[in-house]
Amino acid sequence: MFFSDGTYSKLYYFFYIGAITPLLIWVLLKLFPEKGWIKSINIPIILGGPSALVAAGSVTYWSWIFVGIVSNLIVYRKYKHWWGSYNYLLSYGLDLGVAFQALLTSMTVQMSGVYGVNWWGDVGDHCPLAQCHTAPGASVEGCPVL
Repeated sequence: MFFSDGTYSKLYYFFYIGAITPLLIWVLLKLFPEKGWIKSINIPIILGGPSALVAAGSVTYWSWIFVGIVSNLIVYRKYKHWWGSYNYLLSYGLDLGVAFQALLTSMTVQMSGVYGVNWWGDVGDHCPLAQCHTAPGASVEGCPVL
């Protein structure tokens, strides 16, 4: 999986990127010492941040952008005291609301006797032989012996 012919073979390049980028930031800091914002660049956070993102649809990302703009630009500019006191609490509440709703939905659906959605593409390829063992000599009822 991770070798040169594997699906994730390019993943090893990120070790090099992770080792080189702090050196580039250090060089930039030496070349431009008057630029204070260079000290604020944190490569582990920049490279590790996307790993915290869930595999979500585009609607989710747009809602994150909308809430971020409203909270960090509009509310911060007009109501700094409120933002300083309650912005992280708002973030916690939004995260907790999603988790609570997922738990509530799961519990109410399972109490009704529904333990998952039976979509067309969920059950293999609808070939009964796809569930058979392929080991030589394995004998299972309804499957051919190889």
